[in-house]
Amino acid sequence: MKKFALLMGSLVVAATASAKELAPAPVAVKEEPVVVIKEVEKKNTGLRATSIAQTLGYEDWESNTHSLYYLATQVNLAYGANNEWTGYVEARKGWRYYSASDKNYARQFRSYSGESRVQLSAKRNFKFEDGSFSVGPRWRGYGDHDRFYLDMSYAYAPKYLADYGISLSGFFNPEYRLREDEARASDNRYGFELMPMTVGFKQFRLGYYLEAYWGAKDGVANDYKSVNQQIRMYFPIWKNDKWAFNFENRLFINKLVHQNDKAKYGIDNRTDKNWNANRAILKASYKATDKLTLSALYAYQYGKYEKADQTKDTGIRNEVTVGFSYKM
Repeated sequence: MKKFALLMGSLVVAATASAKELAPAPVAVKEEPVVVIKEVEKKNTGLRATSIAQTLGYEDWESNTHSLYYLATQVNLAYGANNEWTGYVEARKGWRYYSASDKNYARQFRSYSGESRVQLSAKRNFKFEDGSFSVGPRWRGYGDHDRFYLDMSYAYAPKYLADYGISLSGFFNPEYRLREDEARASDNRYGFELMPMTVGFKQFRLGYYLEAYWGAKDGVANDYKSVNQQIRMYFPIWKNDKWAFNFENRLFINKLVHQNDKAKYGIDNRTDKNWNANRAILKASYKATDKLTLSALYAYQYGKYEKADQTKDTGIRNEVTVGFSYKM
């Protein structure tokens, strides 16, 4: 029995040793990081529409026997990876409604070419470390004349001013008006709009505005000039994630209109001067969605001016607009 037990024990030990030799050695598995490949969205660098806007407007001047209505549609455009070029196409249609006191068109709606137009604009935008500059042509076509502009604007906020919330901006828009009717070529005008510098402190801005036009002379029969100077002020009233209310005020500090045209006005000389008027503008907007914004505007103007050595009221001028803009 002892021999048999020893024999069985040696067989168990041998079998165990043999199993250990035949067992495969453990293999170390190296975990590789999982790489997720994301598809990079390519920027659209071609010409594209960025938004569309539409505005319905109403304007009434107390001294007139008619009020103005208009509908404007504007498509905003961009070109380049970083919007190096921007512009827009606008179409606007105007109508007049004549009051009962009008002798010719009492209580009538009539198309009005003076507020019906097509407008094209393109600007080249340059960005710098402390600001930006834009320049480009603009054309505005009416039924009886064309207007050509060269729009220029800038914004500048160097760090030593930006640290205190101060920024500078301005624009200069020279213009030429060209009549298609040769009989009225004397109404051709040169002019410009200018805000040389608007000073901004956080959301508040204050600037000087100058508008000037002068006519192409035909001897002394048609001599036109107009100068309009204003102090303009802009500041926000209230804002949250959805709503925004802003206020703008335009104080007329001097306005002169001089026209020497007996055939047109029945007088040898018409001069309006020393306008003491103020125009207050309230703007509101509501962000309905990330793409759709609704807007409204109300403007009120009142003042006095001198005409033929008499002081007259300019009358109350009201303007109301409602509209929307939609981002593409």
